[in-house]
Amino acid sequence: MSEWFSGTYYEVGQVVTFNGSSYRVLQAHTSQSDWSPEVAHSLFERTGHHHHQQQQQQQQQQQQGGYQAYDQAQPAQSTQQNWLDPRGWSKQNQIIGGVAAGAAVLGLAAFGVHEYRQHQHYVEQHGAQESWNSGNWTEEARNRRREVEAASNRGEGPAAYWILREASEPIPSNAIPGGSADGERLYIIRAYHEGGVHIGHLTSSGNAFISYAGRAISVSQYEVLVGDESHIRWIDFTGALAPTAEHTPVLGGHEQDGKPLFVTQAFHENNIYPGKTGPHLQGASIAFRSSEVVVKQYRYLALA
Repeated sequence: MSEWFSGTYYEVGQVVTFNGSSYRVLQAHTSQSDWSPEVAHSLFERTGHHHHQQQQQQQQQQQQGGYQAYDQAQPAQSTQQNWLDPRGWSKQNQIIGGVAAGAAVLGLAAFGVHEYRQHQHYVEQHGAQESWNSGNWTEEARNRRREVEAASNRGEGPAAYWILREASEPIPSNAIPGGSADGERLYIIRAYHEGGVHIGHLTSSGNAFISYAGRAISVSQYEVLVGDESHIRWIDFTGALAPTAEHTPVLGGHEQDGKPLFVTQAFHENNIYPGKTGPHLQGASIAFRSSEVVVKQYRYLALA
């Protein structure tokens, strides 16, 4: 038995110690500082009877249906707002970003409902033949970038926000990492596709992918999540992201029909990939090689 260290390769079945407790490795992987045994429940199990009971309880909840279990939970106190209620997203954005959310200055929380309403408004004005498409989305992304950069120059910019990366530009220096694959850092992106906005990853070498309809889709026009990492945190979760989640997830996009999509990261094949989830999905969807893979145990990005 040895002490756990970051940057170390661990085989399945190895036992390590961390903060006075022992843990057994569930999946072979190379450790990271933010995936310690205490928080990375998909990679480690704590040895001992107490943890075994916890596992049994979790398995029972999953067998009963994770979504129903959360629906039957005690209601939140009146001071805690349901993060699926679109009425609260604009207010949350102002608190996080320090900027009054205008037509284009949108940070993390308010984006999804605003962009989908823009899409609906465009269809009403121009008709189905000229409906919202990748060109419209890119134009709106450029407008968002100009306004958020102007706000930042005034010292009023959001702490974290999405910014369009043009083809000739380097990856932003303040891009927020969401994982790594084969030693290469992966950043969090979102891109328009088939009437929705989907979350994926950007490699350090500049290749960007989202997942959609069972496939990994290469994209050339996308926004990168940038900002101050101290304002966000990763939360472990399993299955469908439930409305009673304690922390407020970071809203990144939406399906074609408006269903919200939130930012995730998931461990798969010894690597960690940024991706998406939502209450209508059974886990985190990631782009892996040429396919879309759904990982049941994952972490979602939340407001700190």
